[in-house]
Amino acid sequence: MDWLLVVLGFDVVLVIFAIIYILRHPGEPQVMLSWMMLFFLLPILGVVLFLLLGTPKLARMRKRRDKKRKQLDTLELRLQRLQQQYIHPSCEVLPERVRGFITFISHLNKMPPTCNNQVQIYHDGPQALAALCEAISQAQQHIHLEYYAFHADETGQKLAKLLREKARAGVECRVLVDFIGSWGWSRHFLHRLRKSGVEVSYFLPVVPWRGRWRVNFRNHRKIAIIDGLIGFTGSQNIGNEYVGLDKHYQSWHDTHLRLTGPAVHELQDVFVEDWHYAQHQDLSAASYFPPPQPQATGSDNQIVQIFPSGPDMNTRILHHLLLAIISTAQHQIDIATPYFVPDASMVLALEAAAYRNVRVRLLLPNKLDHAIVLWAGRSYYQTLLNAGIQIYEYQQGMVHSKVVIVDDNWGMVGSANMDIRSFRINFELSTLLYNQGLAQQLQHDFNHLLKDSCRILSPQDIQWDFKASLFIGLGRILSPLL
Repeated sequence: MDWLLVVLGFDVVLVIFAIIYILRHPGEPQVMLSWMMLFFLLPILGVVLFLLLGTPKLARMRKRRDKKRKQLDTLELRLQRLQQQYIHPSCEVLPERVRGFITFISHLNKMPPTCNNQVQIYHDGPQALAALCEAISQAQQHIHLEYYAFHADETGQKLAKLLREKARAGVECRVLVDFIGSWGWSRHFLHRLRKSGVEVSYFLPVVPWRGRWRVNFRNHRKIAIIDGLIGFTGSQNIGNEYVGLDKHYQSWHDTHLRLTGPAVHELQDVFVEDWHYAQHQDLSAASYFPPPQPQATGSDNQIVQIFPSGPDMNTRILHHLLLAIISTAQHQIDIATPYFVPDASMVLALEAAAYRNVRVRLLLPNKLDHAIVLWAGRSYYQTLLNAGIQIYEYQQGMVHSKVVIVDDNWGMVGSANMDIRSFRINFELSTLLYNQGLAQQLQHDFNHLLKDSCRILSPQDIQWDFKASLFIGLGRILSPLL
């Protein structure tokens, strides 16, 4: 009995100190209240989770990132000169509303839209991986990879073998992976890469005995740059599930891009900055930014804008970007995302678009690896359905694509989910495609996925029984923390 009182007293003290901390460091009211409720729902464990996840030292991170950016001033100046050569003159070929949108986000993003790019879209995981492996096999100077998830399974082993071969052939190979997303590498796997000459670094590793114990601020980007001339980015990681080899999913659907042109230099800029932050190595030499190869003119000349975002920035620019995209739509907007946990302002923006007679369609999976996230998203269905928004759940596997298509005229592909983690604490990368032909390709794939999806006309369509209602309620309460 005495030990029970000790534990109870210890928990009360922890909760009091945690609540005092929250009140002295005010944030969003919903987040603050959710943490306080979690303290009482999960005694002691709730406080431990708060220490690991709930005290983001954003100011300190921004200061560190800004300090390291200043060490790359020469890179910034060279990129500015390069971009001036390839910025499309006033983007006059684009609709007026899109030009207004670009003007708005230019205040958020240091990387402007560039012309003279060529883009190839992959909706098939094995094809995207094959294209990446082909580009790597032809690399002459360097290979830069940055991935949230790089698994040491059959698919990862295949790519690692190719990297080892290229490194032994004298090609500079660098791999930057997220410590949490790529958890599970064996010492043997890592040793073989480094022994062959592949440079490997972890982004924000969790090393408690060195004071690095925070597990948030994850690098969710997916980037590959080959010789500074070819780039890959989108939603596809490296692993068996992303090429349809996971038995838990009937199919896995991603959207990935292959880029050539000046947009690749902007991808390289993101990698160079992240690598410098993780490894303290300056890769801003001109050899990593060769002149873009001549591109075709006409319909193959595409305007592209790279849009990095993360908690190191003073403004939640990804959140602002998505709100601006939704408000720009005039006729229709289609959104595909695996994780859907919007905040109140995002819900209001979607409702407002629907009330303006914009057709809004959401394509979401009907099962996830984290059930609480699925139920949190479903807790918003009734509100969205009441506004006339169409909601579809994919039935044939996993929709891992993160795609937005506006007015069948332009769109966005990236690594970011429409959830609070992507808005607030993940490092993400989005690619804006200001090209009707590319938008129509994205639209065609979106419509194809709808054929294997079930439209949700009422919450009862997803077995909204008593048990489900409890999970949905819990998901809504915890949604600010997900």
